Amino acid sequence: MTGRSLPWRRTRPERRARPDGNPVPLLVLQHGVGGFGRELCISYQLDPEALVCNDTPVEGPLAVGDLNGSVADVPPDEVLTAEAGNKLGIFGFAPTSPLNWSESSRTAPAAVESLALGDVDSDDDLDVVVARPINSVAAREDSIHYFKLNPSGSGGLEQVPTALPSTPGVDAVAVADVDGDACNHVVAGGGYGTGMVHLGDGAGGFDGGRDLPQLGYENAAATTRVTMAVDDLTGDGHPDIVIADKVNQAVMVYRNTSTRSGAACFDAPPTAKSDVAVVAENAAPTTCSPTTSTRMAARSWWPRSPSPRTAVQWSAAAA
Repeated sequence: MTGRSLPWRRTRPERRARPDGNPVPLLVLQHGVGGFGRELCISYQLDPEALVCNDTPVEGPLAVGDLNGSVADVPPDEVLTAEAGNKLGIFGFAPTSPLNWSESSRTAPAAVESLALGDVDSDDDLDVVVARPINSVAAREDSIHYFKLNPSGSGGLEQVPTALPSTPGVDAVAVADVDGDACNHVVAGGGYGTGMVHLGDGAGGFDGGRDLPQLGYENAAATTRVTMAVDDLTGDGHPDIVIADKVNQAVMVYRNTSTRSGAACFDAPPTAKSDVAVVAENAAPTTCSPTTSTRMAARSWWPRSPSPRTAVQWSAAAA
């Protein structure tokens, strides 16, 4: 690295565009640079010699999405990650040549350990949810915060986030419509054996949350690190949850098997189903259905979706 302060640098002069001419990168990554730490880079055509990097030190999670929506037919062009000093870094680029990046930041209440993008207030743009684990024995801590985009026509991302009290040990966060009510909710994976699902009201508000039992649930001594993904595993159109537990070397699969009841957004009462599969390393296939499951706790997640489910086979390969 040179002594000059350059906002972005290339590893070679020419920038490669995608074959269709679209300059949107194919890969976004954090690149370790000696004692400097990490820097944010994008790669065109997966070519290691065609990286475009920013000198701003970054760390922690990484998310890509289209926050501003200002350019039609352009794929996601904002990259969000953590910066030093409890900052949420927001990097954006315009679909023009030469590549022109912008960088701004928002101050979070503490270090940004995980983040997710999703529309939490039903205004057809993406908002930003950040989370961190807090060492506490309390039932709730301000472990989740969210920045709304363009609230009341402000034209930008909020400067000050809204707190969402949740389980203290939030180690991963996601935004998804878990019950098919057309409103997004916040899902948290926990490092102390307890995750949580917060129902959204479609206007940027959330309820107090319902436990998502994990390995070590209700065990005060349980501590681990987890990662989480939320997506439709069964092809039924309803998001399921997968949580990987580092200490226990296990993957927990939560299948969405509940029936929606009540009005949109806040459905009451939720219909809970025991439908959790805990798959350890080298485990044999596990049958997972609303009536037959491998249970790690007395309850599983409660999300509600239309129609009954059929048995599904989960399996794990050796790590």
